[in-house]
Amino acid sequence: MKAGTVGIKKGINNASVDHFTIRIAGRSSHVCNPEKGIDALYIASQIVVTLQSIVSRMTSPIEPVILGVGKLRAGTAYNIVAADAVLEGTTRNVSDENRRRVNKLIEETAHSIAGIYGASAGIEWEDFASVLVNPDEACDEAIVVVKETVGSENVVTNRKIFLSGDDFCEYQKEIEGVYVYLGTGNPDKKGTENPYHTFDFDIDEDVLEIGAAIYANYAKWWLDRE
Repeated sequence: MKAGTVGIKKGINNASVDHFTIRIAGRSSHVCNPEKGIDALYIASQIVVTLQSIVSRMTSPIEPVILGVGKLRAGTAYNIVAADAVLEGTTRNVSDENRRRVNKLIEETAHSIAGIYGASAGIEWEDFASVLVNPDEACDEAIVVVKETVGSENVVTNRKIFLSGDDFCEYQKEIEGVYVYLGTGNPDKKGTENPYHTFDFDIDEDVLEIGAAIYANYAKWWLDRE
């Protein structure tokens, strides 16, 4: 978003984030005798390919779901059947129901494919964040304050859902709160319009003053209304 703008969206803003690690235990052999081994690398490859069908064939096309595998490690030499393999990935969902269902399907897929070839699969999960939902009434309050701070023309209320995650949702479980986005892209400052998680990403640090001002103005607005 452009520097100077602030995004406030009611409802779902961010997806849940889970990290999974699948460990395949096979058996090593020489490539000349594949029947004497259990190829963990091949099995892991089959799991990666099959996992993609969960999203394309087993979830609704109108509910956003991401299932991605970003790491696969296996093998010790070019002519040895790999005894072990480890793959890591993530799921992103916008409902708790789908989150449970998709994660269960991943476990079933890994166990089933490993079992077909005589291997075993172990799965570890890390819960990084829940679905982040902004309450309507709290958003209405925040919008009033943000408009006073940056002007109505700089408030973006129709920002699209983005399937990243943020643990601000854990605060929201304890007390009602609003997650807002500070635009930091400035064409006059190098790197500030690049995607984050890239080596040349940067922000327009002048925007940080806007963030601080929103906090201060919201607190003052709340105190003044009492």
